[in-house]
Amino acid sequence: MKHPEFFNIVDMVTGETHLGGNQEWYRDEFQRHAGCGPVVASNLVSYSLASETGASGPVDKAHFLSLMEELWLYVTPSRQRGLPSTDLFYKGLLAYAQDNGLRVRRCAIIDMHNPASERPCFTTVVNFLEEALERDIPVAYLNLDSGEEKNLDEWHWVTVLSLEREGGQAYIEIMDEGKTKRIDLTIWYNSTVLGGGFVYMR
Repeated sequence: MKHPEFFNIVDMVTGETHLGGNQEWYRDEFQRHAGCGPVVASNLVSYSLASETGASGPVDKAHFLSLMEELWLYVTPSRQRGLPSTDLFYKGLLAYAQDNGLRVRRCAIIDMHNPASERPCFTTVVNFLEEALERDIPVAYLNLDSGEEKNLDEWHWVTVLSLEREGGQAYIEIMDEGKTKRIDLTIWYNSTVLGGGFVYMR
């Protein structure tokens, strides 16, 4: 991302700075358990707003938590399955954007279906991510099954920050619960059974 500082969130009480939102900040136990989707949606919305306004300072944690609570009403996990599809995520995110006057026309989606025979080719997935990141747009990433990539939590949403190509390989940097991780996208693509998908706001 061109402005990683837009993801900085400061706790005005403790002075601690966090990288992106964290579902552990929710007050309700179920929200803390299942809130990864709304948190990632909040990361995307917060970055978009900062890009529009040119805001340079960190976001107040209390304000970001209010945003997380608002997005929960749109990007709402179920008690049975959480938020297991890109369709549910993008519909809620787009509804929030329209209701709150964000300059978002639509959301772009790419799904990694199960079975694997219905999935887009690896190049299509990489190009999708590259298009968003080159336009300085963070990407929501749903991982239902990590396959052989052990640096990912399963049945989980995270935020994609960057993409790196090395020959036929591709790596992404993700943001999850205040930390960044490097993921081998090639390994994930080739070994995930349940798949997942990617969403970004256009």
